[in-house]
Amino acid sequence: MRRLALFFLPAVCWPAATPVSVDQLITMARSAPPEFAAEALVRIAALDKVEKNQKIELLEDAFRRAGEVQLPYKQRPSIVRIAGPAGVYNRAAAQGLDALSLRLKAVRAMLPLDGVRARDMFRRIPPLKLPRVTCEQFLVYDVDAFYDVLEHLARESFTAEEMQKGEPFGLIETYITAMTSAVQLPGAARLIAAANVNDRDFETLLAEFSRTMVKMTGDDRSFSYAAAGPQIHAVVQAAEKRKVPAAPLLEAYRLYIVTNMSGARCADDDLMVYEGTSFAFADPRGVDQQGPDPSVYFNGHLRMPPLQEIKEVEVTPFKLEGVATGLRSCDDSACKSIVERYNDLIFDSTHSAYPPSHRQTPEWQEQVGNLLAAMADWKPAAPAAAAEHFRDKSSLYSDLTNIQPDAAAKIKVLRAELEYVSKEKASAENRAQWFLPVNGIIGRVTLDPLGLGALSDDLRHTGDAVIALFAELESVSPRKPDQIMPLF
Repeated sequence: MRRLALFFLPAVCWPAATPVSVDQLITMARSAPPEFAAEALVRIAALDKVEKNQKIELLEDAFRRAGEVQLPYKQRPSIVRIAGPAGVYNRAAAQGLDALSLRLKAVRAMLPLDGVRARDMFRRIPPLKLPRVTCEQFLVYDVDAFYDVLEHLARESFTAEEMQKGEPFGLIETYITAMTSAVQLPGAARLIAAANVNDRDFETLLAEFSRTMVKMTGDDRSFSYAAAGPQIHAVVQAAEKRKVPAAPLLEAYRLYIVTNMSGARCADDDLMVYEGTSFAFADPRGVDQQGPDPSVYFNGHLRMPPLQEIKEVEVTPFKLEGVATGLRSCDDSACKSIVERYNDLIFDSTHSAYPPSHRQTPEWQEQVGNLLAAMADWKPAAPAAAAEHFRDKSSLYSDLTNIQPDAAAKIKVLRAELEYVSKEKASAENRAQWFLPVNGIIGRVTLDPLGLGALSDDLRHTGDAVIALFAELESVSPRKPDQIMPLF
């Protein structure tokens, strides 16, 4: 227990010189690009020293600025078993710097302050218009948080009288009938399973969910990523508890599976099967993943008489077309050379891992210094490869930090990384990807303030207003370890 307490203690001890005032933080936040303004304002509004009326004002401001950000929705890689950019995309998505995620953060923070205002903000979120994902794309949309927040609103924002009148049902129904993409089904199904509505309204939601679901065709990438079997199972269990017939839902889900599996499918769907390990961090679908074949899950977990098992002939694809591109990176000779030098820090000439004691030797630290020098000189192979280069280089800095034997060695690498990312904002694919390594450095200082505290001044004085803002914000509103670890 003592060890656990010591692990969590640093999260509230971020080193600070003279912390800036709340008013100064607000001014810094409002002058930042919209992603960072919205994120910072939500965090500032959570501070105990901020009065309720000001919290509401800050959250309204954050909600407004969220509408100006670069990315409309969170996207995650659907294929995570191949070494490449999938891990970066996953970690960048975990920051929640897309427009929808930021709006939802503001709504969720508003709920305990003013439920009516929170519902009004939620209704002002533009309708979800998720583009179809082609087989050549490996990023799919992740809007689960939309339905999670909706469930909280339906449960917590209405008075007893309003709930008696069925107003939560009206709120939920609007968004069930508006679904257009397969990736919405898991979140919507969880919402229905947990809905605080009467049995009649629950049955209506099932019917509308079923009618909407069977219309979703022509996007195999999204279908394969979010086939929703376990979530449908949860709805069926909720229906059984209520003694509401689940057969119409299962009939619709059977039709949905057969229609999508017998149509045109991506030729690399087998790569989307989650097997418990990946080159990205933990697959966000986790234990809900149902396996490679939704029809097998249906037959084994959902089918009930008089529905027939789904036969193989019913789900044989009409044709296979297209595979995802951009799954791999570091294909040019300069990158491969850098990676080879990094591997030489870990493995000897027989490809056996060096013992930890080897990293304490002067020879090993000299190798690290030489690698840092080579990385400083490493440039993109071509202007068009700048974003890929930024992902590869910042990721390698992070990996190199992870293998350093002590805080002093880590600081040396992190300072080199900070210098790089503070000068290369224009190279990143978008602001969220640029901020990921910055966010990681700030997070490392939060987790180890005694060892890495010297970096706090570096962060404040890079000359970049966004980095300075979040360094100051961390000193007054430090995040918990579980909010930081997904960044690495």
